Amino acid sequence: MSELKEKVAYLQGLAKGMELKESSKEGKLIKELLDVLGDVVDEIHGLAEEQDELVDYLEEIDDDLSAL
Repeated sequence: MSELKEKVAYLQGLAKGMELKESSKEGKLIKELLDVLGDVVDEIHGLAEEQDELVDYLEEIDDDLSAL
C-alpha cells in the first residue's frame, strides 16, 4: 500500500517540478487528477485496514467455534 502512496507522491512532485501554471486548463486538470488519485489511494488504504480487522475478527470467531 505504501508503494501506491509513494508513486502518487512522486507524480505530485513531478507535477510541482514542471511548474505548471494552475491558471492554465492543463495545469488545473493535472492538479485535480493528482488530488483525486491521492484521495483514491487514501480510500484504498482505509479499506485495506478495515479488511485486516475483519480477517482478525473472523479468525477469532473461528477459534471460538472450534473450541465449542
